[in-house]
Amino acid sequence: MSNILIKNLINTLFFNIRNKLAFSRPIKRLPNENKELIFSDQTIKNKAQNILEAYNLTDIYNNSNKLHYKETLYTIKLLEDVFENTEILAELNQANILDIGSKNFSYANALHSFFSYYKTNTKRDVYLDGIEIDPFRIMADFHSRYDYAMYYIKNLPNTNYLTGDFLELACKNYDVITWFLPFLITEPLIRWGLPVKYLKPEIMFQKAYDLLNPKGVMLVVNQFEKEKNIQLKMITGLGLNYIEIKKPYTNIFSPYQLERYIILIRKD
Repeated sequence: MSNILIKNLINTLFFNIRNKLAFSRPIKRLPNENKELIFSDQTIKNKAQNILEAYNLTDIYNNSNKLHYKETLYTIKLLEDVFENTEILAELNQANILDIGSKNFSYANALHSFFSYYKTNTKRDVYLDGIEIDPFRIMADFHSRYDYAMYYIKNLPNTNYLTGDFLELACKNYDVITWFLPFLITEPLIRWGLPVKYLKPEIMFQKAYDLLNPKGVMLVVNQFEKEKNIQLKMITGLGLNYIEIKKPYTNIFSPYQLERYIILIRKD
């Protein structure tokens, strides 16, 4: 019996147990960590402060750990860099956003605030859905991803954390879809504890594209050039319009060590 087959059997067993038990233990409050020494460069500190103020996220500084703080800044800066040269957001008074594979949805505040305030003189109405197939995976502190997601979105209006298989859920149409690190090959999916039967990148991608409103956009972030090339082959095979950031994407707030690549797909 191959190693992948064995791991797949184990993943299937524990995945089914997790979702049947649906273990949840609500989080009342997460401890804050001091951020003063995270960035030594004053220019970076100033940029961080500007982002927190511009997107009404100053509370993140006083109520988050260091990783959550950096992830929030990183996500906002990434979105600014991507949407700088597109006017789709300027044309929207209301934005329907879907995030696929949300894990514990720790970046929900960043998504909601960015799409609320970017390229608008008045606050935009945002309707944000995050979807996760493995929401009851238990973290080191014995809280589930679901517990964390509920904590992160508790003060965000019109925000939902959807649980289940993206292909089985009836979804509405969206102006923007974000998809960070989609599973395209077997090894990462197995490593993250999912059964192989859920590896359906082409079908999932087609459904996501079909859910976009006319002139809607899908932001895809891949890890490693190999996965980016697989993603591009899929996109070109469908004859879709896209913009590729050819070099590995970096920004000054990144908490990540591994290279990432960005593709932006526009629906005609």
